Amino acid sequence: MAADTNRDGRVSRSEFVATMTNGKGDPAKRFAHLDRNSDGSVDRPEIDTAASERFHRLDINSDGRLTREERKAGHALATNRGAGPADDAGE
Repeated sequence: MAADTNRDGRVSRSEFVATMTNGKGDPAKRFAHLDRNSDGSVDRPEIDTAASERFHRLDINSDGRLTREERKAGHALATNRGAGPADDAGE
């Protein structure tokens, strides 16, 4: 939500793209993945959903904790498939 420059509780596509210039991948694609309801902005519940999904995807043994090895395996998988939605939760 740091990208919410006008402090309206939502991050618009333009706010997101302007803020994510140093991130991995195409910011517009990352925004589209996060904007679950396609309303042109991202709010806290959409971000929380993406983060939770990513956590569960990375938690290979489903123990509720991420080890360094699980994070490395997730990074390697994302790298091999060209990154994308796996990196959308703000890493």
